[in-house]
Amino acid sequence: MNRFCGLTTDEDVTNRTRVKTYQGNVDGRQHSGEWMTAAVRAELLSLYRSTPKPDEDCPYDVAIHIRRGDVIDTANMEARWIDDWVYAALISDWLYHCPDASIAIYSEGQAEQFRNITRADGRVRLVLNGDIRVTYHHLVTAPVLVVAHSAFSVSAGLLNPNRIIYPGNRNSSELPGGTEYVRLGTNQLVWDSNMRWC
Repeated sequence: MNRFCGLTTDEDVTNRTRVKTYQGNVDGRQHSGEWMTAAVRAELLSLYRSTPKPDEDCPYDVAIHIRRGDVIDTANMEARWIDDWVYAALISDWLYHCPDASIAIYSEGQAEQFRNITRADGRVRLVLNGDIRVTYHHLVTAPVLVVAHSAFSVSAGLLNPNRIIYPGNRNSSELPGGTEYVRLGTNQLVWDSNMRWC
């Protein structure tokens, strides 16, 4: 993925470069809002664009990454899981305001696992178990990207120069500045009053 994303090491770093090791608890996610400035994100996007990519940018108005494939059996499932009702409500609200919008769900699994989310709405496309490079590229180029509790979609969100929406409370400092948060109420979403829809 590093080569696909255009990430390389600095030219002056070789196998002979000495690296001094420091021990400590440094979690970059706690500071990414400070470190991932607009200039840094623009440079990362430039590196990303410097390598060959799939032929097509995201063909949908809204790309939603739903983390399901590896989360079901993990010990910290609660920290990574966003309930189906959240995605169903998000899609329903979006289509209420933008009835002509095309929406795609990117995830792993079987179509029947997403029935409660899509509710058989023909405007919602399931893109399941796809090529990881195509999926990632679609997340990076989506006009609107809804990220999950996932380094995969959050890193795509850092590269995506368009709109990023996070269904959760403002407790995730790993998301880039400008991310729009949708607060989770009791079985309902709480949208910002000046939310831009279509």
